[in-house]
Amino acid sequence: MQFIRKLEPFQNVLATGRAVLSSKLVLGNVIERVYLVLGGGAFTKAMITAIRVRLNGKVVFGDVSGTNLDLVQRYSLLNNTVGFLTIDFTEPTARSIQGQLLGAYNTNAAGITDFTIEVDITGATTPTLDAWVQLRSPGSMSPANGFDPATSPALRALIPTTIPVTAAGEIQADVNYGSGGNSLIKRLYIISTVLTSFRIKRDALDIFETVVPTLNTFIELDYGRVAQANMYVWDPLMDGNQSDPIRRGARTARRPISSSCSPRRAVARIWCLRTCIQRSARCKRGLLCLLNYRRTPATPHLGRGPTCCSAGFRAS
Repeated sequence: MQFIRKLEPFQNVLATGRAVLSSKLVLGNVIERVYLVLGGGAFTKAMITAIRVRLNGKVVFGDVSGTNLDLVQRYSLLNNTVGFLTIDFTEPTARSIQGQLLGAYNTNAAGITDFTIEVDITGATTPTLDAWVQLRSPGSMSPANGFDPATSPALRALIPTTIPVTAAGEIQADVNYGSGGNSLIKRLYIISTVLTSFRIKRDALDIFETVVPTLNTFIELDYGRVAQANMYVWDPLMDGNQSDPIRRGARTARRPISSSCSPRRAVARIWCLRTCIQRSARCKRGLLCLLNYRRTPATPHLGRGPTCCSAGFRAS
């Protein structure tokens, strides 16, 4: 059974500061989504500089800004209603309920005893911030309903990477895609105004070869995804089937990301969305990114944005 409850109030909701919500209400349930409601005076998504979710004190989702989280959601669902944000731990467009709920936080199976949301706010005026949570009974995910108990502890994570760029040309960089075992890399989000193509190699074989943004956008639209301006998404699950994520154990490399940018210092902000089947995860750097830049003095930086590996990567 699915139900929606209002969460405990955020503490320290200030014009500039960090609002914190620590919930006990969610314990014993499966957490699917959290809905944030922005109110008060002047308070927009752009004034949220970071959102993060902590499980038992460890950050597993974020940091991601309100603007970028909104882009991630709009890519999948085209919902950008003013004053609302969704923190999603599911795959709402999956072709089966088992795929949809892979990564939802089963607090019992994953050993979650503390669920905390932190929201960093800058420049608001008398803001208010409330949250509702979409929950599910763990009993609805039983083997009798077609669910595999071995996947119950799976956690969806959104993991960021910052890549400094000091010169034009192709660069190689590690992407933070999470911990060692039993991880599924679902999606990579790159928000940039200067990206010109992207390539991924797996075990020396091109599996996504120098795809330019216009072609990538066309392919995504074919599958009902909604391409967002200045956001490039590598999405092996765009057809809704959950059987094609990149498994963590493979020798996987992100190769080349091609883009145009100034040879002066630039920063790429990447989020990896991944799902990790384990009780806790320590992230490390491992995936290789090659980025190509050409000299464009008017564009001094590779835009900040998310890359996501679902099952969990952020670079969601």
